[in-house]
Amino acid sequence: MLLTAVVVLGTLDAFSGYLASVVFGTAVLLGGGMSSADSIRGVVGIWVFSFGVPLLATATRPFRRTASGVVGVWERCADVVLIALFGAWAAGAMFSSLPELIGFRPDYASRISHIQIVVLVALVSRYILENVVAVLAPSRLKEFSTVSLPKASNTQIIVSSLLRTAAYVFVASVFIGNNWALWVGGAIYLIPKLVALVDDALPNISTIHRYMPRGILKVVLMLFIARWWGDVIGSRVTDPEQMIKLGFVLLGVPGIVLTVLGWFARDSRPWPSTWFTRISGAVILLVGVLVVFGVLP
Repeated sequence: MLLTAVVVLGTLDAFSGYLASVVFGTAVLLGGGMSSADSIRGVVGIWVFSFGVPLLATATRPFRRTASGVVGVWERCADVVLIALFGAWAAGAMFSSLPELIGFRPDYASRISHIQIVVLVALVSRYILENVVAVLAPSRLKEFSTVSLPKASNTQIIVSSLLRTAAYVFVASVFIGNNWALWVGGAIYLIPKLVALVDDALPNISTIHRYMPRGILKVVLMLFIARWWGDVIGSRVTDPEQMIKLGFVLLGVPGIVLTVLGWFARDSRPWPSTWFTRISGAVILLVGVLVVFGVLP
C-alpha cells in the first residue's frame, strides 16, 4: 500500500513523488539498510518508480495542448487513451522489475495488475483535472507551470550521459552479470547520446525521414519487429546463459538501426492529417494494445 500511495502521488505530481522517494531512501540509509549492491539497486528502482510514470506517459502525448472542434476532441481522446495505457504499462514493467533489483520477492510482487489499474486511474484523473483547471483558471495554471530553463551545454549533456550510463550498467549487472555483454550493451546505450550532440552536422536525407515510422505507428511496428527479432535470436541460441548475454546486446539492434537512420533523416515535409490517418491510427493503437496484453500472438 505504501508503494501504491507513492506511485499515485508521483503520477499526480512527479516532484512530489521524487520527494517521497528521497525521504524513503534517507530513512533506509540512516537505518543501515544500504548494506549491499542489491539494496542500493532496490532503492534506485523505487526512486525511479516513484516519479517516472508521468514522465514516461507524456513521452507519448501531452497532458495539455490547444485543441478545438471535432478534430480537437478526437486528438484529446487519443491523448488520454495513449497516456493512460502507456503509463500503466510502464508502471507495471517497473514494478515487476523491483524484486530482481532488491534481491528478494515479497508476497505482493505478483500484484502487477493492481499497480497498472491504480496508475491508469491516477493518470486519467490527472488528465481530467489539468484540463478542467486549464479551462477554469488558465492564467493561474500558466503561472505554476511555465518554466524557462537555459539550454543544456554540451559538457552538461556529456556528464549526464555518462552518469546515466553508469547507472544503467550498475542496474543491468544484476540481470546480465559482469561480462562483455554488459559493457557492449552499455556502449550501445551511450554512443547514440553522444552522437546526438553532433548529428546536425550530418547530411539530412528528407526522403528517408518522410517514410520513417513515427508516433504510435513506430511503437507498434517496433513491437512486431522486436518480437520477430527475438524469435530469430531464440531459434539460433539454445544455451540459456548465452541467450541472456547475446539477447542483451542483439535485441537492441532494431532500435539502433532506427536511431542511426534518424541521424541522417531528421526533417522532411509533414504528411497531412486526415480522417483516414486518424482512424488508421486508432486501429494501429488497438492492435498495439492487444499485442501488449497478449491477446494477439
